[in-house]
Amino acid sequence: MVRLGTGSRHGATLSGPAVTSADPSGVGMLWVVFRGIDQRIHVNHYDDIPGMGWSGWALVDSAGKTPVAPAAAARGFGVDIFVRGHDERLYYILHHPF
Repeated sequence: MVRLGTGSRHGATLSGPAVTSADPSGVGMLWVVFRGIDQRIHVNHYDDIPGMGWSGWALVDSAGKTPVAPAAAARGFGVDIFVRGHDERLYYILHHPF
């Protein structure tokens, strides 16, 4: 088992993560998306390119806050994230790390 988070806030979660993978252009990418203790969406991805590895946790700023775990689906070099807002509506975010 590998610990993915560093610091007191990144990697701390209130619910299980969403994990998804893709293989665009022969490059393996693994995505981990979760709701942090701040109720905001955090994302980390792993590139299978030599020397790349884990990107490090990033906050998905456009996601706002959510009371539940997100759902995620890898697409190309990005990840589709679906969350329920505190207003009970469904929200969609396309997150690209580049």
